[in-house]
Amino acid sequence: MHMDIIRQRVRKGISVMAAEHDVDYDVVVIGSGMGGLSAATRLAQAGRSVALVEKNTWVGGYAHGFGQDGFHWDHGGHIFLAYRLGAQAREVFQRLKLDEHVEMRPINQSFRCVFPADALTIPGDITAAADAFGQRFPHERDGIRRIFLTMEALIDQVNQFVPAFRVGNGRRHPLDPVFEQFQRRNVGRALAVLPGVRRIPGGDLLRYQRKTFAELLDDNISDPHLKAYFSMLSAGIGAGPETLSAVIAGVFFIHALRTMWLPLGGFGKLAQKTAALFEERGGTLYLGDAVTRIVVDQGRAVGVETASGRLLRARAVISAADGRTTLLKMIDPALLPPKLRAELPLMPLTPSIFQVHLGVDMDLTPYRDKVERLNFVYPHDDIERAMQHFPNGEYEKAAYFAYIATLHQSEMAPTGRHSMKLESYTTLRTKGIDWQRDADTIARSFVQRTNALIPGLSEHIVTQAVRTPLDLAADTGNSEGAFAGWAFTPELLSKERPQQRTPVPGLYLAGHWTTPAAGVPWVMLSGFNTANTVLNDLSRRTR
Repeated sequence: MHMDIIRQRVRKGISVMAAEHDVDYDVVVIGSGMGGLSAATRLAQAGRSVALVEKNTWVGGYAHGFGQDGFHWDHGGHIFLAYRLGAQAREVFQRLKLDEHVEMRPINQSFRCVFPADALTIPGDITAAADAFGQRFPHERDGIRRIFLTMEALIDQVNQFVPAFRVGNGRRHPLDPVFEQFQRRNVGRALAVLPGVRRIPGGDLLRYQRKTFAELLDDNISDPHLKAYFSMLSAGIGAGPETLSAVIAGVFFIHALRTMWLPLGGFGKLAQKTAALFEERGGTLYLGDAVTRIVVDQGRAVGVETASGRLLRARAVISAADGRTTLLKMIDPALLPPKLRAELPLMPLTPSIFQVHLGVDMDLTPYRDKVERLNFVYPHDDIERAMQHFPNGEYEKAAYFAYIATLHQSEMAPTGRHSMKLESYTTLRTKGIDWQRDADTIARSFVQRTNALIPGLSEHIVTQAVRTPLDLAADTGNSEGAFAGWAFTPELLSKERPQQRTPVPGLYLAGHWTTPAAGVPWVMLSGFNTANTVLNDLSRRTR
């Protein structure tokens, strides 16, 4: 059927359902973040014809990196979790053969949490971290121990009992429907209050899957300053302890205290290498062309239309793009169940980000007792309130982190110089802020505050790049500039998120807008698992 005729029929709502042989691709993937790249590469690896369509002229989404004056920065990635032997990220790497193309380097890093009156360095080891907390707060040693052990147990139980966190083959395990029932809102709440629930398999997960991190802390310790130190990652993941899922907090915290791995050259290199591998396996990459519509015929997704006028027909479509846009704008929302259609606009989102990327020419050796690679800076120890200062327009008091990539990645800057990033979470519509007007003023404020950590820093800046929530929204297309899709709340833990197989046949989701969660390792896992689901579904259709 001639393409112009097909396009006219699509616009008039006339059926264009193609025969199995009459398609351009087996699968079209929307969005080249690490979720989309992983899905597309897995499909190409399996011998399927795949088109990956990206609205930007570069790949990577939030994993994109950029450079200036010899310095390099990552937009999003700071640490790569779950890459140890037997963990999900490493298994995905190996199955995609990425480990043969991307050099991953292990690091053991400490973290620094800074308050106006004191600071604490937290070693990158669970036992050493518990000792560091215990030495500062000896009266809370028992509670500190319980928190760390509970968070460690939560990781193990998530990996064991939550199907979305496993590397799958596209087929359901017979017990998966049973495990998923325990994640449902009412069932989980009912089981969580049972006496002795923590003594049964998966008991910690049952108890805390509906609770916040603040509730986990309250169950075990009472010192508010210690609670603030335990909540230090809030400035790094954009959620205060009163909204942050206890399970997600455990996943991030404990993985951060284990040996971590970093892609040589930064996360931008990881995206570029994955895209190259995708093309080597026969995939077709369309850059600079946004998908405007997912073509649905007789209730089934059968292709996409792009801003340039392309019509790409396919047996299946995977969207690794913004979840709200995909389900509420790229298709007719009437195709969705009424409950999902009503919930999508109301689901809370992760915040957006303000970034100041710096290239500096100073020696940081004299300050190594005061700064680590990742430093969390707070105006006071009320973490929840601190996280709200910037959204309320009080950027001078915003919680933020100072990230010095070159303390572990010397390749990110010229010899003897350092690549740094100052980052803080806020909203696209921050109170009283005009991003184009105020970006430089806000950047100067963060630099001046960082002078307290590294005296003289502002005098050694040789290059600077500022990125606002407007830039993030333009780069990613994420609703409200959300940096990681859905919020890290207990309600949106796994089962409550939109699932990878959507209610529209032939349409699937991948990345942080679906299961299991946000973060580069988890969106790669999501993409890989979605691809396997599609492969399994396509094989059933052609039998």
